[in-house]
Amino acid sequence: MTRSIAIGFDLDDTLYDRNEVYARVYESMNEDLPLEVSFEDFNEKYQELSIEEYQAFMRGEKSKEDYRRGRVIRTYAYFGQEATRDQADRFNQLYQEYKNMIVLRPAAKELLSRLKKEDHITLFVLTNGPSPDQELKCLALGVKDYVTSERVYVSDAIGHSKPDQAIFDFVANDLQMAGKPIYYIGDHYGNDIEASARANWSPVYFNCHQTDECHHYPVVNDFKELTKWMLKEGLLSH
Repeated sequence: MTRSIAIGFDLDDTLYDRNEVYARVYESMNEDLPLEVSFEDFNEKYQELSIEEYQAFMRGEKSKEDYRRGRVIRTYAYFGQEATRDQADRFNQLYQEYKNMIVLRPAAKELLSRLKKEDHITLFVLTNGPSPDQELKCLALGVKDYVTSERVYVSDAIGHSKPDQAIFDFVANDLQMAGKPIYYIGDHYGNDIEASARANWSPVYFNCHQTDECHHYPVVNDFKELTKWMLKEGLLSH
């Protein structure tokens, strides 16, 4: 008898490429808030500060509007440009508009379709972020064609965020998979990989950023590689 397992995915930068959205926002903002730095450099600092600002929001230290403005204003300030509140709001407005155009990464749809057909696999998504935003992304991506609504876990709704151990324990208990095999695929080495490993899950590092962290866990660069890895490990039927 095939053992029951759970397989989960992070959302942002794992199931879709968030950088494509931010690249369009950055290009549009350069018209009235120019920076002489590459998008890659800007985005690296923006994502770092975005995590800091979001954690402050989760601790109740900032409102949603303030954390969203803060990550923009602080990033531009880091590169020597003063962004006003209105400009920060414009940045976030553009992001809201462009994110409706997001699509699943290549080969993700095919893998999710195959996983959904496996009776022994429980599929889920675990993501940090405000619930309305993450729900809209899932809708745009068609995630719920593969994962039921009750198995899309958003930090905002749970009251804990990655890398907090409590969010992983909550998901495991809700799935009724505590102490059973849970595989988790994510792109953030600290929040997704190391944190889920501490929860006794089996992480798979989706290395879309081509980083050089010390990889003590399985590493894949795209969904074709992930599919091959799952076949090799016997998680997916041929």
